[in-house]
Amino acid sequence: MKKFAIVFLLALALFVNCSMGEGTTTRIAIVGDTGTGERGYAPGFSAVQNAMRNKIPDALLHLGDFVYQPEPFPNSCPDRYIEEIKKTLVVPYPLRLFVAGDNDLPPKKWKPKASGCWDKIDPL
Repeated sequence: MKKFAIVFLLALALFVNCSMGEGTTTRIAIVGDTGTGERGYAPGFSAVQNAMRNKIPDALLHLGDFVYQPEPFPNSCPDRYIEEIKKTLVVPYPLRLFVAGDNDLPPKKWKPKASGCWDKIDPL
């Protein structure tokens, strides 16, 4: 995880310094815990999403916890969650970086409600 964080920060620094040019304002929306799914707080995410669209960011950085599954030890990641992520976090932001949160990884004994959706989110 430490190596990933270092690579991510270097990539972000290169993006900010090189891609937009000098004298240009760069807007990066940074969000996390958007919580698509039955355990998520939809009105909260909707308000954040509206604020993000109003600011028109150049890039999106999502810090994880995309999906909150309703039941412990889910067998699969329903496509409806992935479609909502595509609609709300992929299509509006052509330049984006997604980081897996603990709720996105496969469920474990100590994290039974983890979604197991990261394998479908990562390629987005």
